[in-house]
Amino acid sequence: METRDRIIQASLELFTERGYEGATLAAIAKQIGMQKPSLYAHFTNKEALFLATVKTAVLEYNQIVRSELEALGAETAETQLKTLLYRLAEVYYDEYTISQFYYRFLFFPPPALASKMQQMVEYHGSAADQHIESVIRQGKDEGAIDASLASDLITESYLCLLSGIDFDTRYYDFNKEQIRTHVDRIWQIFWRGIKASG
Repeated sequence: METRDRIIQASLELFTERGYEGATLAAIAKQIGMQKPSLYAHFTNKEALFLATVKTAVLEYNQIVRSELEALGAETAETQLKTLLYRLAEVYYDEYTISQFYYRFLFFPPPALASKMQQMVEYHGSAADQHIESVIRQGKDEGAIDASLASDLITESYLCLLSGIDFDTRYYDFNKEQIRTHVDRIWQIFWRGIKASG
């Protein structure tokens, strides 16, 4: 792993554990066995390091969405969308730290960085949304999804569904089998709402 990546990984862990103020550059450097001044060869300051860590978390989410949907490309839109829910819920279960980081700072960002963070999340997060919306358009072409419903609104609803499943997984301390059962139950209602009639 490259030094920059090791720094970001340590930052991810310490920002999640201690918050933005509590995670000092000295502590981050110590976590990976380097001196604090060495960090400045990779990041100009703590703000730059934090924003790079946010970007890494968002891009990882994008990569998961893209790779999962590419792997499922031969499947129906219904199968792709449902399987992606399973996969993302399980990833957030397995990758607990990155999930905690993302939600902690999405809802409670450092005040001075809130605007920059929001712009970054919206800009980089839109790529995943576009992949999902593409599958929804595929579902309309297949005649499986109601063509009278706006694709972007279905996408928003799907993302809300995903966020709710992720929250439930965390709040109720589900195991992986319970996650799949939970997704199955909720998916039935969601799909009934968007599928084409007849």
